[in-house]
Amino acid sequence: MTERAATDKLSHASVEYLGVSAHPGRHCSVCEHFIKDEPPRCESVQSPIAAKGWCDRFEFANAAQRSGMRG
Repeated sequence: MTERAATDKLSHASVEYLGVSAHPGRHCSVCEHFIKDEPPRCESVQSPIAAKGWCDRFEFANAAQRSGMRG
């Protein structure tokens, strides 16, 4: 996936963005859409984005993380 233009990104409200995740082990820094940069940002959600944040577009960046959450 490629990063959208800032004007095409989704608002925090539309994706239920939280600055601090309420979902253990699920936060922006392990999401496939997270761009580790300074400042950090997201491919599809408007900045600012916190590494420990979360939104309803969250998807693990790799299968190992996903399988580690099964229980």
